[in-house]
Amino acid sequence: FQGDVADAFGRCDGWPVSLGLIGAGADAHLTPDDLVLDALEQLPPALRDALAELCVFELWDEMQSGELPLKLPADWLGTVRRAGLPLTPLGEGVFKPHAILRRALERELRRHPVRWVAAHRAAAMRSKRRGATLEAVEHHRQAGDLGAAFTLLRTVCERLMTSADYELIRQLLETWTFETLPDDLSAALAAAWIEVGEVTRGTAVLEALHSAGRATPLAYYLLGKEAARRGDYSAELQNAEAGLKSPVRDAGWRACERLKGWALVDLGRTDEATRYANELVSQAERHGEVHDLGAALLRLRCTRRSTHRRAWRCCATNWRICCVQAAIWTAHSSSSRRPSMG
Repeated sequence: FQGDVADAFGRCDGWPVSLGLIGAGADAHLTPDDLVLDALEQLPPALRDALAELCVFELWDEMQSGELPLKLPADWLGTVRRAGLPLTPLGEGVFKPHAILRRALERELRRHPVRWVAAHRAAAMRSKRRGATLEAVEHHRQAGDLGAAFTLLRTVCERLMTSADYELIRQLLETWTFETLPDDLSAALAAAWIEVGEVTRGTAVLEALHSAGRATPLAYYLLGKEAARRGDYSAELQNAEAGLKSPVRDAGWRACERLKGWALVDLGRTDEATRYANELVSQAERHGEVHDLGAALLRLRCTRRSTHRRAWRCCATNWRICCVQAAIWTAHSSSSRRPSMG
């Protein structure tokens, strides 16, 4: 064999029969896909027709017949193995179908849209029962059930936001188009891009959401942060207040509360910032929200610290001015008392 071994292995997913075909140089006339199709034709017609639904599963076992809207005959898996189809045994009656087999079955299933949707919906339910959320998202996506897919994605992204795993959020969401993603997930993708260093891409999404009137609290929070970075504290406050007026209560809503407090401090409105922080503390106490109470108390403490720092800087500045003025006055007085040289 004179070709690329890695390429040959990849093309047939390590299937020995297919490797032998390629090694003998016969693949110019008979491809690995042809071998799979020929083996499929050896199956009983009922099994051959029903087998296409199984392309949605990465692993096969005899129990899967009860998880799909179809009836597989008894010992169907043994029949498939005896037909010579490429399956890797993993133990305990579980087999991994080679990619070349799944691709052939997928092409068959795609010719039947109703069956395609039903199979992926069944696979999504199975994935959710197993706790494989991301698998379930992909199956819902393939079935066209975007609402169900986005509901699961929100759960995952909220958890990843808490752990600040923005790289994984980026990987999950950037495979979707801006037109497809709901506004809150578009804002989450923008946040992920910004956090991993792709600021231009993230900012472009935020501006697009804002221009289209689709900005969520998270989008307003991120726009406010960007305004603060530029030193535009008025825009920082405007975005924070816009986010707090939104009827949406996403992860950015509480962040907008924090942003408003810092914006007031940045604008020098420290008394107002302190009153605002006290309001948040009282509100959290009334509702018994322990987490929010802790956050509000921390915010109040930071506001007071900032106020004290500003006051100290002001006093220090005034003291330096007084010292300069005193030095000038002393120099002037000494000059006026100095005897004339004339």
